[in-house]
Amino acid sequence: MPPKRPICRAHIHNPNGCTKGNQCTLRHVGPAGAGAKPSGNSSGNSSRPSPSTNPQGSAKGPRSKGPAQNTNARAGFQRPAGLPYGTCKDFWEKGSCSRGPFDCKYQHMSRSDNQTTNRNGIISSRSDFLTPQGLEDVAESSTDVFTALQQHMSPTEAHNHMTRFLRPDYQFCTAQDIYSFVKVLASANEKHWDLTDGQSFLIKMAEPEGTGLLRIRDVLRFEPVSPNAGRIRNTLSFQRGFVRVLMFFSSSFVTRSALDHLINSLYSLIDENFDNIVKALNECMPSLMGSHSFVEQADPTNGTLSGTEVFSTLTTVLYAYATRFKQAVASKPTFVSIVQSLEDWFTTWSNLVMKDPSPFTDSITKADIRTRKWLIDQLSRELRNLRRAVDHAEGGTFRRVSRPAFGEGIGGAKDEALLNSLQYTYDGPGAEYRLNPADGVRHDNDRVNISDIRIAPTYDEMLSTTPNYLPANVPGARHHLPSDSMERVLDIQFRLLREELTCPIKSAIYTILDELKQPRGKTTQFLELIRKRGGLYKPDRHSQESVMFSVYTGVTFKSLECHSRAGIFSTIIFDTPAGRAREGGSAQRAQYWESVGKRRLMQGGLVALLWIEGDEIKVYLGVVTSKMEDLIKSSRDSPIKLRLGVSFFDLEVDARIVQALQSPYPTPGQRYLIEAPILLESIRPFLETLQTVVPSDIPFSKYLTHPLSGRLDNIDVEPPVYTTMPNFAFKLDCLFLGNKKPLRLSPTSEVSKTAACEALKIGSRLDPSQADATIRALSSCVSLIQGPPGTGKSYTGVELLRVLIENNIGPILLIAFTNHALDHLLQNVLHASITNQIVRIGSRSAEEDIAALSLEKILSNRIQSGMRKAIGRDYRHLKEVEESLMVLMRKVTSHRINPPALRHYLETKFRNHLEELTRRPSWIHALYQDYLTWEHAQGKSKKGKKGKKGKKGDEFDFWLEGEDINFIKNAHRETSGNHSQNKNEISQNTNRFAALEVDDNASTSDDSQLSGQDDETSSEDDQSPLSFFKKHGLLEIPALPSGKRKLDELEADFKVWNMSHGERQALYYSWGEIIKRSERDDQVKQFEQLREEHATAKKILQEADNQDKVQILRNAHIIGCTTNGAAKLTALLKSVRPKVLLVEEAGQVLEAHILASLVPSIQQMILIGDPQQLRPTLANYRLSDNPRTGRIYRFDQSLMERLWTMGFPMSRLDVQRRMRPSVSNLIRQTLYPTLIDHETVQSYPDVRGMAENVFFLDHRHAEDGGGDESASKTNKYEVSMIKDLVLYFLRQGCYSGERDIIVLCAYLGQLSLIKKALSKEVITVIDERDAVQLVDHEENADPSSLISPDVTTETVNVSKRVVIRTVDNFQGKSQIKLPIVLISCLFNLIGEEGTIVILSLVRNSGMDSQRRRPSIGFLKVGQVSQLQVEAVIINIWGT
Repeated sequence: MPPKRPICRAHIHNPNGCTKGNQCTLRHVGPAGAGAKPSGNSSGNSSRPSPSTNPQGSAKGPRSKGPAQNTNARAGFQRPAGLPYGTCKDFWEKGSCSRGPFDCKYQHMSRSDNQTTNRNGIISSRSDFLTPQGLEDVAESSTDVFTALQQHMSPTEAHNHMTRFLRPDYQFCTAQDIYSFVKVLASANEKHWDLTDGQSFLIKMAEPEGTGLLRIRDVLRFEPVSPNAGRIRNTLSFQRGFVRVLMFFSSSFVTRSALDHLINSLYSLIDENFDNIVKALNECMPSLMGSHSFVEQADPTNGTLSGTEVFSTLTTVLYAYATRFKQAVASKPTFVSIVQSLEDWFTTWSNLVMKDPSPFTDSITKADIRTRKWLIDQLSRELRNLRRAVDHAEGGTFRRVSRPAFGEGIGGAKDEALLNSLQYTYDGPGAEYRLNPADGVRHDNDRVNISDIRIAPTYDEMLSTTPNYLPANVPGARHHLPSDSMERVLDIQFRLLREELTCPIKSAIYTILDELKQPRGKTTQFLELIRKRGGLYKPDRHSQESVMFSVYTGVTFKSLECHSRAGIFSTIIFDTPAGRAREGGSAQRAQYWESVGKRRLMQGGLVALLWIEGDEIKVYLGVVTSKMEDLIKSSRDSPIKLRLGVSFFDLEVDARIVQALQSPYPTPGQRYLIEAPILLESIRPFLETLQTVVPSDIPFSKYLTHPLSGRLDNIDVEPPVYTTMPNFAFKLDCLFLGNKKPLRLSPTSEVSKTAACEALKIGSRLDPSQADATIRALSSCVSLIQGPPGTGKSYTGVELLRVLIENNIGPILLIAFTNHALDHLLQNVLHASITNQIVRIGSRSAEEDIAALSLEKILSNRIQSGMRKAIGRDYRHLKEVEESLMVLMRKVTSHRINPPALRHYLETKFRNHLEELTRRPSWIHALYQDYLTWEHAQGKSKKGKKGKKGKKGDEFDFWLEGEDINFIKNAHRETSGNHSQNKNEISQNTNRFAALEVDDNASTSDDSQLSGQDDETSSEDDQSPLSFFKKHGLLEIPALPSGKRKLDELEADFKVWNMSHGERQALYYSWGEIIKRSERDDQVKQFEQLREEHATAKKILQEADNQDKVQILRNAHIIGCTTNGAAKLTALLKSVRPKVLLVEEAGQVLEAHILASLVPSIQQMILIGDPQQLRPTLANYRLSDNPRTGRIYRFDQSLMERLWTMGFPMSRLDVQRRMRPSVSNLIRQTLYPTLIDHETVQSYPDVRGMAENVFFLDHRHAEDGGGDESASKTNKYEVSMIKDLVLYFLRQGCYSGERDIIVLCAYLGQLSLIKKALSKEVITVIDERDAVQLVDHEENADPSSLISPDVTTETVNVSKRVVIRTVDNFQGKSQIKLPIVLISCLFNLIGEEGTIVILSLVRNSGMDSQRRRPSIGFLKVGQVSQLQVEAVIINIWGT
């Protein structure tokens, strides 16, 4: 008989039995856990376990103590009945552990687990990727569905099994140890665990200082690796070990986590061991491909591996590595070759498995041919992304740069002329692409790669006279990147958006520097503002490019601080601008800043510090960190000074501020704060995303790139990836009213699309054009829906959301340009009962039902998540770094010199001075001794005055403070006969020396008796100042030092006790400046290090906070946010992985904003808007599509408009339900020839008091001033006419309702005049943003009075309220429940409705059109806000 195998101790003593189950090589005798005892140590060790089964770790060397010994060793520990050894007491009693699922060193087992245990700790289940649910996971690019094990561990069992592997002294001895370790890793799969457990496991395995990374590294370095390892102890199986550990890198818990720093730590193992990985692939993959099977031939029963698992895992890992480590492709010579080999292997495998029957043994062959093809297509798509990523990396080996030939591109003589012109004038970025390379780069921020450009302009850039490189936004134009590449699109959008952001502040700085160059004595506006202590700088009214900006004077520095959110910032103090900001009491000043706080000194605003010192002028940019509440509080505290926090971008200015804080003297020079109206924090997220996004991560590149021809007419728009799954079809029953008809739509079938469209036109809630748009949107990965006024584009968007949610397609990312548009659409979804699983991200909503769905509200109401522990730990670390920074700042900014450093310096440079300081005259030494102890003599505690000063007890301080001089001064006062007059003062100044004098008197009592005087006379004489000096050998009181010598004389004279107070300070601070200068380099390095640590800690905390939000957002059907919110949360949205992007009012959204919102998981994009209405608003006119700049930038062209003008198919809604026919004819004849009037608009009543419902008034009254180049214009005649018309309509009695009358004007100046004219008759209310703009327009306007609606009047029969707004600020306002007359600028009225519209176009040359051809200043068809009215248009204009 063969010898018996040894008995497995783990089976006997572990209540759950042996972790290896049936694979254990030892004997399992009796029931599991039979040897477990409630107390004492286990016994019955029948034999020594083999190294591969030792539950305590490595067989080499003595075993370290396990958890069981540690548990019993705790003093006072009360073991619950039945608690097994090494088991966590909390988990045993409560079923949960306060340390988290993977931070506890003890076994996790509850009482119920002990009663009904799964002996092997294994859960049997499998989510087959060939099932419909599995295919859906494949469509989401999830590798977990491929790698899900048939037998996996629960999180509790994974914790129990992983504990031994994570001990610091653990080592893998055999391949079997690695298989046990890898099985735990493979169980961390989103098909088995929830998100919280998965992220906790990732934190445990990938923490930089942990042992999890060491174990994974050991697996990657294990050799040899073989595809036929079988049961060989020292050979690792490629299938069971090597590939399985790589599956952890590709799992969703890793690739979809928001904890970027942990993923980077994990993928650093790929970087370190890349050669080992390539070696294993090159050795094993050819053999497997040659054998036509991934099955391990030496042990076919020991698990299988499919090609889908292998290729999905390898592609995901290589792609993540290439995109996270930007130098990976360039630094790894074998990277390109392994990608090429992977493509070859995939091609071979895919060709073989597509055969029927297939010669390749693989689980995919169990599926039908259609399913196989679809799966292979998905894997091919991932491989193409990998190749594009390699192509992009550092110029890439695969890059095919091809510049267009001269004049090649979009057709047409006009376009060809433009391209030819651009060819001649092209001057690319950086020195490499300059027309004249000898000139060098434009400035230090002129870079070829946008990822190398600093977003905030550098000082060199702001002073450069050469304009920045701005690429033409024209298909076919010359560019340094390929025309059909996503890199080119990102480059164009980034550079133009950055110019839009930085142009105002650069223009302001350029204007100021130009004025400072003017001859001395010449009065300039900037100098005038300095004289008035700040104010608003208004450019010449004929200037097209200049912008208004604010100047603040008298800048000083209060402190350098650190905050967890704002980072490191400086607190500065400056003059309050003259005018209303200074006037009135604290309440009036606070009201002023509250009114203008959204435009002046706003948090996140870009500011510049102008520092002038002698002939040197420096400019430093920063961002405002103070909240509006802080600014308001500062205005309350002082009428003449304001306090503000600013975080500067340059370390140089922080160093200068530190020097200013160190110096006891006023900082030389003048400093001014310049503010341009740019909110940096609202634009920076877009720029950062465009900079860092991997081009291959952006979906739909086929449609979004610039084709060389400039046309997309013949492009074939593919259906969304998720709709291409075999047998997929949309259920459209929800679109029918009443009895729902079963209707299916297969997006891949033209027959199905046609049938579904016809069915919807007959019986659904959609009109024919809406039905057609809906079917096209559902069937296309990219779709455009144009909605002319009143055609129901928002309604169509809501119905699309209904269909998507009904078919479980989500999450859906819904973004809009404004908060109002977003809230309006979300309310429609709620009111239509489509879903209430909505999460609103971003600023607080004005609507209560939407505010309740905000992410912050949901987070505050939910049970604390498992990520809170990680957040708390990261927050504590951040606070520790902040405290270290503040300690350093206090040390750096202190005026006091470190005594050891001062002593060391004097020993080497001024030894005589040091000896004189330490060898004090006896009388000074007596005073110094009392200086150290006088508080104790007075009976005071150490926390008294001395403790508050915090610097007593040092001889340098005694000398610097002139305590000896103070004593001499008081002595002279007392002996000069002013004792009674200065009694209190002398007592106050000399009481610290009373104890000293008493002691001296006591020692000389015998001398007093010999003098023959009585005790009282003797005591008085002995305590006199002269007596004190006589006791120390001086015959008279020393003279009071009063010199004012120069520094060089003081350095030459070492008689430091003869120096005056001022001389001591001058010498001391001179020494201090030298010492601090010598320490400055080390302090700067320490500051930079702490600054980086703080930025890293802040980023880690933000990642943990994002991960905490992921679970909520993943469970939502709709995630709503503005474009700004989407850009700020790009990292979070990547982890949430939304499937659909729907953009409301897409015609108003910049292309850069949409590109920044396109996270890789988006499979369908729906743009709803109207490219023939309002365009995005720009601050920089030069970048817009206008004839003056040659139409080469077109930055105000939305993505929707660009695609439409290039011929991309766009659905148009044709049935309008808003305007009477006489009004709709205006746009039907010019813009929308297919527009149809719904029957509901045919019966509108005529306007009371008017002969015509549409009326044009042509007049010859010229506009007032301004000229063609003026930014704002007025026409007083039209103001008078509008005032009379408004009052006339109000007297009709039927137009005093909400939004019955709307007054539109094209210019802000005209709005101001109309507001003043109507304010005399009715109440006027103006939006706070417009109020600030009017303050800029009107020198002495009070924004708080403009906003206040508290005045009443009865000039007209009923009290009327006039709401005045500019176009930019009108759209998106909540309804006002009072009769109003709305006054607004023209370009903000899109999407709003009214009964009567009065339009003032202002422009009028005042000339007779019969004598001369008139000049029409404001006339354009297309991209003008449409007039959406029910009754009448009165158009006042002139020629």
